[in-house]
Amino acid sequence: MEVKVNNTEEQRKIRKSEMTLVIVGTGIMMFGAWAAIKVFSMILLRTNETVAEMRELMFYENPYTDKEIMITIIILAALYVLIELGVRVFVGRAAIAEGRGARSGRLYIVFAFMLILAALLSVLFDLGVMINDFTGDSGTGELTRRSAGTSFVIDLTSLVMMIEMMAAAFRVKRYRKKVKNTEDAHAA
Repeated sequence: MEVKVNNTEEQRKIRKSEMTLVIVGTGIMMFGAWAAIKVFSMILLRTNETVAEMRELMFYENPYTDKEIMITIIILAALYVLIELGVRVFVGRAAIAEGRGARSGRLYIVFAFMLILAALLSVLFDLGVMINDFTGDSGTGELTRRSAGTSFVIDLTSLVMMIEMMAAAFRVKRYRKKVKNTEDAHAA
């Protein structure tokens, strides 16, 4: 039994972009673990600085104890992490499904764009901390300064990965449409 493989240029590009979607979709979900580690390490390892910063942000006399403020911060951080993980899993699974040939809607592209914006802000924050630390102007804590370089590299990698996912998704859609139009033209 002979199997015919369609190896037109468009078919090869589709397969390459689909494989990219599968790989990058998995990576996007895995980088959710980094987001959780980063948020909780910034809060829990800087407990005193975090509480002091929250007290400065309050415009009124604060009747709450440091413990109550910290519990509130941890709850809000956990909520943020759960939302980000949920969005990353949604985007990653949709990219994987698209890469395996299923038709995915455009909603995952919208959420991926929001993740790109969040990653860009994180990269800019890390870069700002590193520049301020280099110039001696840093008002951040010691742990934040020491971890900014690592955080910058990981966040930049995540940003590039999400941009590549968006590009691959658009390529797959474009090439599939082109192949369908070609097939329709040959059938007519």
